[in-house]
Amino acid sequence: MQHLKQLTCQGQLENRGKFSDLSPLQGLPLEELKYRPGIAFKNIRTHKKHKRLKTINGKPAAAYLENLPREIAELFP
Repeated sequence: MQHLKQLTCQGQLENRGKFSDLSPLQGLPLEELKYRPGIAFKNIRTHKKHKRLKTINGKPAAAYLENLPREIAELFP
């Protein structure tokens, strides 16, 4: 997996997928991630440390992580 640059995690129900903790992926050359906002929120600290990450869910990573708390608040009022 040392060459993994793109990862898409799909699940059916919130908190029931096998990919809720993505910290083991830190250190991989990931540039693009796609998954549910709930997974991103759980991993926000890990992703902020991941310097190679360019996009999350099709948006620039820094902007996505900055707006994520607001997006979560809208999904789960």
